[in-house]
Amino acid sequence: GGNNEKYSLAESELKFMHFLKETQEDSIFIYREQLRNNALRGNYFFRFDIAKLIAFDEKLAQDFRESPADHVKTFERAVEIVYRNEIYDNSNPDMDDSPKFQVQVHSEEVPT
Repeated sequence: GGNNEKYSLAESELKFMHFLKETQEDSIFIYREQLRNNALRGNYFFRFDIAKLIAFDEKLAQDFRESPADHVKTFERAVEIVYRNEIYDNSNPDMDDSPKFQVQVHSEEVPT
């Protein structure tokens, strides 16, 4: 069964970029907004909800759970790319052009 196929880290990076760019709540792109707001305050972190990742791409969430360390690095790269391409505004002196982001995972789940 091809079901056990994992994504490569390169695929994971692209998929996480899509997740970050496309996730909406009440027609607001919540993760783009979060990135912009954090960056304007000089808070270079990105916090995502594991439940939203599962809803977006269950396999990606599963891969993440199985090897969180690799994926956190990959997700951080994805966040930095999206930031550079979509969020960074070079006319805004409050914004750093290529900060290092820290990714934090939020989970409502009770660990089993």
